[in-house]
Amino acid sequence: MATKLLNKAGAWQCKLLSFGGRAFIINHVLQSQTLYLMAAMAPPKTIIKQIEMYLSNYLWGEKEGKKSYHWCSWDNMSFSLEEGGVGFKKLQDICNSFAVKRWWRFIIEDNLWTKISHAKYCPRSNPLSKVTNSKDSSSWRNLLEIRDKAENNILWKINSANSLFWWDIWTSSGSIEQLANPNYKPGNIKVSEYLCDRKWNIERLQDTVFPKVIQQINDVHIGNPRIKDHTLNAKRSFTCSSAYQLLRTKRGTSPLVAKIWNKDLPFKISFNTWRILKNKLPLNEVLQKIGKGLFGKKVESNGLGMAMEQSMSSCRSIQAKNSKFDG
Repeated sequence: MATKLLNKAGAWQCKLLSFGGRAFIINHVLQSQTLYLMAAMAPPKTIIKQIEMYLSNYLWGEKEGKKSYHWCSWDNMSFSLEEGGVGFKKLQDICNSFAVKRWWRFIIEDNLWTKISHAKYCPRSNPLSKVTNSKDSSSWRNLLEIRDKAENNILWKINSANSLFWWDIWTSSGSIEQLANPNYKPGNIKVSEYLCDRKWNIERLQDTVFPKVIQQINDVHIGNPRIKDHTLNAKRSFTCSSAYQLLRTKRGTSPLVAKIWNKDLPFKISFNTWRILKNKLPLNEVLQKIGKGLFGKKVESNGLGMAMEQSMSSCRSIQAKNSKFDG
């Protein structure tokens, strides 16, 4: 997969494209090449790192047959524009969102794949109680690795009470197994066994869990018994974009940096302004810090101000052209 992506990137001469053209190809072509495979399986982390290295090399380009200096790492650029990034996505976060989707289908849907998986990996136990085994397949181990993150964002609505009493999360505080923490391994008992005339059987609950847990159970509303228990998302729908936003690495927003990404400005101007704010331009002061400065020449103390003025003048010229066009 990494070799195929490298050959695909070689079809476009990066030296003939601006930063905006390279970023467009990365977002809409190169990263899209890997989506189908990541939706079916989880690639090894070494492959993911290798692919991101190819993408980073393609963005920064080459000079005289050698790779150009990477003024910013791929991890720092893989944040949203509001968070001070360039808008790229980490492939590991995309893989995690697809893994959550596979887990979602595993617990929600009733098809041939889920039946085979249940029969093979958990014929007599609940999937939520399974532990990782080195003899299991890589796809199943990947599901178990993402299980806790997925389950913490799934809340069941009690209707027909066919959800599992111990393992499914149908209270606002988590599963009953997490709240009660029993000293034995609970079975696959359904919620319906703790109901009496569509009300909670307090006597049986007192024999099973602590009073604090009973209070949280009493706060759970019991819905229409003719409807199956379902998650609180709209109509059991699942979107990878929502899972990606939940699982991706986040950092604080920066209103100043977010303003430079204006749709009326060319990408290269916004990108250069971003590099100025992040101090990622090849100014002599920066070059000296990385051991590539012109030590024998006079240092330009106002190099950053000159670069900022050049970028702002470009923005003002574009704004003047737009105002003439509007007039």
